[in-house]
Amino acid sequence: MNAENIKSAIETALRTPELLERAQAYHAEIASSVLSRNHDREPGKLRISDAGACSRELWAKMNGKLDLPEDPKSLLRMHNGSLFGAWMACLLKAGLESPGPRESGYVVIAENEVEHDGIPGHVDVVVLRATESGIAPTLATIEFKWSAWTGDWRNDCKPAHRIQSGKYALAEAAPQHFVVIYYAASPATIYVKDEGARIPGNYLVVHPFETDETAFDVAVEYDRLAAALTKDMPDADPPEEYLCKSCKFSACKLNKNPLKVKVPHAAQV
Repeated sequence: MNAENIKSAIETALRTPELLERAQAYHAEIASSVLSRNHDREPGKLRISDAGACSRELWAKMNGKLDLPEDPKSLLRMHNGSLFGAWMACLLKAGLESPGPRESGYVVIAENEVEHDGIPGHVDVVVLRATESGIAPTLATIEFKWSAWTGDWRNDCKPAHRIQSGKYALAEAAPQHFVVIYYAASPATIYVKDEGARIPGNYLVVHPFETDETAFDVAVEYDRLAAALTKDMPDADPPEEYLCKSCKFSACKLNKNPLKVKVPHAAQV
């Protein structure tokens, strides 16, 4: 399994009417439940998608203490990401399994529920190897992300996305995992400053990772998030500009959300 397999399978499905129709049929089976998964959370449990969150805001969410309204733009961005991931999973399934699982050697499971160390989530794609005997060991997990970034592509992947993807791979015992980023606002040809060249077609960038090389960072991240499960409010994580500007827990003194109401200093923590 490699980056070229993934990108080629998606583009083949997009260009082939029969495969595109097959992807649409797959999508019809899962589309009705995609957005509801943004809201399901077992009480007192972390989600795999919590990677990168502020543990204090997560604690407030788990304890019903969030007091600032959701930003509609952020909600739409989250919904778009969920719908996009499901559609890309269906395209990949149609393209990678063609002409058939046995012939292609691949079996693709889209939007699969998983759990690792008691932490649940759902992964966009699980890829398994089809064999003559029907045994299908897991090859890789794949997470799809999309970006509205309009600047130069710099071949980066957010640490939280790498961690989330690595956790899914551990849950599925997959030796590899991939984060695929769709640059929605990028031109077909993107100038890459670090390489001093124009690289065509990098609207879809595939980041490969080895699961055993990310396992330690995965463990550290979810150990950090475990502070959100404590009875008492945890200390604030080091401030992070984006997280602090979008935080919905006004009692935290690090909160920079423009919707934040002024509260007495003594009430801030």
